[in-house]
Amino acid sequence: MRINNCFQKIIRQLNDANVPNPRLEAELLLGFTLGLDRLKLFLAEREMNDDEVLRLNQVLTRRLNREPLAYITSEKEFWSLPFYVSSGVLIPRPETEVLIEGILGRIPDCQLFSGLIADLGTGSGAIAVILARELPKAHIIAVDTSKVALKVAARNLERHGVSNRVSLVLGNWLSSFIPSRLFQIIVSNPPYVSTRTRGDLEPELAFEPETALFAGDDGLDEYRKLIPSLMNYLSPGGLAVFEIGSDQDRTISELIYLQPGLGNLFVLNDYSNLPRVIGCRAN
Repeated sequence: MRINNCFQKIIRQLNDANVPNPRLEAELLLGFTLGLDRLKLFLAEREMNDDEVLRLNQVLTRRLNREPLAYITSEKEFWSLPFYVSSGVLIPRPETEVLIEGILGRIPDCQLFSGLIADLGTGSGAIAVILARELPKAHIIAVDTSKVALKVAARNLERHGVSNRVSLVLGNWLSSFIPSRLFQIIVSNPPYVSTRTRGDLEPELAFEPETALFAGDDGLDEYRKLIPSLMNYLSPGGLAVFEIGSDQDRTISELIYLQPGLGNLFVLNDYSNLPRVIGCRAN
C-alpha cells in the first residue's frame, strides 16, 4: 500500500473509532512508524514494505483501543520540548503550562532567581525541567511517591541537561522535609479528579495511573493535605502554586483563606478560559 493511501485509511479508522483529531493522529502514528517528520511524510511517495505495514497495524490497534498516543510513541511535547513518558506517569498537558507561566510571571528576574523550589508529585519531571531551564540559578527538589515516575523524571532531566540542578526524592508531598521554611516556591499538579466522574471521562484516561488522577469524591483530598502544611515550609513571601480542576477554584480558595499566614491569592485561567491554576504567598 502506498503511504498516502495508507494515511487516508488510518484517518477513516480513527474517525470511526471516535478518536479526536483523526487527521493529526494519523500523521503522528504514520510518521512514528516510518521514522519520518510531517514534512517528509507528505513528500514520501512510495509503497510501504511488509515490516512497516506490520508495525503500523500494531500501533494503530493500540490507538484504536484508545491507548494514548504519548504512551505508544513514548513521547509528549511540553513547553515546545520533547519529554519521554511511560504508562507509569501522567501525560503532560498544555494546561499545565499555565502553572509554569504563573510562577515565572511572579519572579522579577528569572535569570537571577536563585531560590529553592519544591515540585511535588513530579511525575515525568516536566515541570521541574522547565523551571530549571527558565530559572538557571534555581535549585529544584522534585518529589514523587512512585519509583517508576522518578526513573522517568531522571531520564528527562538528563535529556534536557538539568540533572545537576534538580534533586529527585522518593516521598509523599512535603513529609520528606523537616519544617524549616526554606522553599521560595512550592509547585504541584496534584490529583484533582473526582472519583464520581470516573465513568464520564474519555477512554484514554483509563490508561493513566489512577493515583495521579483521582483524589476522593470531590477531587480535593490532596489539597486538604497540602495547603495546611504550606506555612511550615514556605519562606516568608514564598509562593505556592497549584493546578486545579475548572470547578474547584472557590473551594480551594476557602481552604487557603482558612490558613493563617497565607494570602495574596490569585487564580489563572487556562487556554479555554477556565480556572486552572491557584496560588498564594506566605507572610
